[in-house]
Amino acid sequence: MQASIVGETPASLFSQMASDLRASESKPKPQMRPTTNIDDIVDLKTRSIAEESTRKDPQWLVKNIDESQPTSIDRARLEEILNSEDFAIVTGEFPQLQSVGSAENEQAMTAAKQWLESNGLSFHEVSGRFDGKGERSLLVESMTDTQMMEFLDLFGQHSAMRSKGLVKKNGDYQSMEGAEWVIEEGVTEKTDNTSAMKLSDGTVVTFSKEGGKFVRGDGSEGELSSDDFWGALPEDKVKSSALLLTFQKKSRGMDSGSMVTPLGILVPELWISPLL
Repeated sequence: MQASIVGETPASLFSQMASDLRASESKPKPQMRPTTNIDDIVDLKTRSIAEESTRKDPQWLVKNIDESQPTSIDRARLEEILNSEDFAIVTGEFPQLQSVGSAENEQAMTAAKQWLESNGLSFHEVSGRFDGKGERSLLVESMTDTQMMEFLDLFGQHSAMRSKGLVKKNGDYQSMEGAEWVIEEGVTEKTDNTSAMKLSDGTVVTFSKEGGKFVRGDGSEGELSSDDFWGALPEDKVKSSALLLTFQKKSRGMDSGSMVTPLGILVPELWISPLL
């Protein structure tokens, strides 16, 4: 630094510089914004469309059941579980407000199984089709309401099947109380709105219940419409916009270790991106 500025000395210049530095440190600093690779967005959108198309193929359920391994339970045990008070049918696939391909669905189901195992819960693999779209699920033999709500929150799911019906994490549910389970053998291209399982003896069975009215979980009166029930909760919309689960792309050489979800639970190799 030169002291040739008229009226200034090295001491006064140093004093001014120190003052300016302190002032600059008190100002908020601009934050770096994460960048998004456009190729990743296009790739995921393409794979998401392909996954939707695959799951809507009438042959998907037939093929998936044919390729599945027999479960460890027979028909009598299946009926016992379905008629119990604390069973649940959950899935990690197709989290609401998210766009996913086959790889994301596969990793989400792997993480879901690991989470159930880590909580000491026994489960059996299930396939199904609902409104013409195939889905893989997990029949949990016994699960508390708290565990179910935690699962739905962690994996971004809309609802789970319980003894009283299809239950959302806010407690709202589509009542199936009083309805009987319909259990039939075999699946075809026309099988829809039912779950299916290959029993221990290799027999394939479907099981379903007729849905009824929508009920508010808080006990308040007033009609709960179908749109209200099937719509996402406000907090789920916020989580989706903030990336419900950390996006990890192993194909680009990023770390493939455990990822921390919003609940602070480690979910190995799970990555989901927002709906595009």
